Amino acid sequence: MQSSIKLALLGRANSGKKTVAKQLKEVLGPDVAIMNIDEMVREAIEYISPKKAEEQVQDSKPKKGAK
Repeated sequence: MQSSIKLALLGRANSGKKTVAKQLKEVLGPDVAIMNIDEMVREAIEYISPKKAEEQVQDSKPKKGAK
């Protein structure tokens, strides 16, 4: 019987969470799955409402002639 472990790496932005996850994968092997929650949520939002995601990107760009 194979056991499984679920692990969450928590920390501030740019604290090395992805680096530690990659190192764990190197040590533990290819059976380790790394999931980036921010990426998953972003993909889900784009899937549900692709037009809104495009509008947000366009709205965040400065308009020509605007100061």
